[in-house]
Amino acid sequence: MKPSSLSPSPSPSPPPPSRHATPPGHRSPTPLPPLPAHILAAQEVRRRNALRERGPCRSGCGDLDSHVLRGGGFERGCVVGVSAEEEGVGMALGLQVLSRELLDRPDSRALIITPRPAAEVLRSLRESLVAQQRQQQQQTGGGCSLGHCLERVMLSCVFDMDGLWEVLSDLSDAEADAEPDDSHKEGQRHEMQRQTQTKGKGKEIQDSQDEEETLSTPLDDTATTNNNNNDTTNTTTTITTNTTPSFILITHFSTLLSGLFAQRERQAAHSTVSLLSARLNYLSRNLPPNPLIMILNSVTESPGTTPARPHQTRTRTRTRNGIQADAKPTKTKLTPSTALDSSLQSIFSAPPPLDILGYHYTGNLPRRLKPSFGLVFTQLLDLHLLCSQVARTRAHDALPGLQDREGDAGGVVTVVEVLMDEMGVWQGRRGVRPRREQRWTAVDVVKGRVCCAM
Repeated sequence: MKPSSLSPSPSPSPPPPSRHATPPGHRSPTPLPPLPAHILAAQEVRRRNALRERGPCRSGCGDLDSHVLRGGGFERGCVVGVSAEEEGVGMALGLQVLSRELLDRPDSRALIITPRPAAEVLRSLRESLVAQQRQQQQQTGGGCSLGHCLERVMLSCVFDMDGLWEVLSDLSDAEADAEPDDSHKEGQRHEMQRQTQTKGKGKEIQDSQDEEETLSTPLDDTATTNNNNNDTTNTTTTITTNTTPSFILITHFSTLLSGLFAQRERQAAHSTVSLLSARLNYLSRNLPPNPLIMILNSVTESPGTTPARPHQTRTRTRTRNGIQADAKPTKTKLTPSTALDSSLQSIFSAPPPLDILGYHYTGNLPRRLKPSFGLVFTQLLDLHLLCSQVARTRAHDALPGLQDREGDAGGVVTVVEVLMDEMGVWQGRRGVRPRREQRWTAVDVVKGRVCCAM
């Protein structure tokens, strides 16, 4: 019989730490409670109604604003992509929207983010402003001066995606610094109440003028004390809005994407683009002026537009008697056509060739264009426009190619069409919103100005 042991049994060993365990000394964030859908819907309705009251960002091309966009221009608080076959057309359209914003709203600001030299972009911006200012003077006889418009434009030259991230982070930091905390707001409110009780009304208004005379317009001497608190709040909001751009233009985005995919692994590059999509969405909807963000992209020609001619081949084999015999004929495989996503297909592009045995098209197939980086680029956008060259007549369309007749400016027109619309036209109420896919118009670039060609 074995003697019983009086020592306690050893305690079980602790389980091995999990790979996803919280590090020691780190408190896991408390998960936010889920919000009901009707609260989010009500917030979105208020946001889009407020943007509708402010009015859209006009392009200055009447047919594009009224017929294609169907709202008088580009809606604020969204991300718009413009994929242009010619670099000059995309730049002209983006800078024209920026110029109209500066001329229509004297208190607005704009930001240009580009990988190109600053002198080149500023030269194009100046030409666009001069063209739009000349048109405005012919129509209304007035407008802002050229110097006043240029003073309200900020230019950031970046060389890669990291530089773009730094500029966007500065916008977020400026928004956080411009918003005082709740305790500071409460202290300002108590200070205003104390000044109201101890000082006269006229003297209090004069102090408010002295503090912000360089940032806002003077207050009226006949204003009441109760309205003074509201005026101070409105002044603070105006200052924040004026220091934040209401229009952000990112040019040559395909250059930044090319550098990103060349420097990083494919999975890491896709993760960066997904994070960039979330950041752009946040900035367009949460910055004080709800800026319109426009991204300029390039266009590539889709491969695989013509299949190989189908034919049969026979091979000869040598038998034991030395007699050659024909083996069973084999069919060659057709060249597969690249299928484009529906959000990348233009209504003016050629359909894929028919994969039918014996079918061979000997004519000149129209080109199949698609935006550079395809769905990688479109995941950033709420609205996507394509600017492509199309022949004016069938006689020009029968020529070998558009690239062979660059000097024939009269035979080619630029078509601006909507490839994708994730937002719809907001009409101030809930329900079905009109879509703008496949709506198009023809434009020309004349002396740096995009005008209607129809």
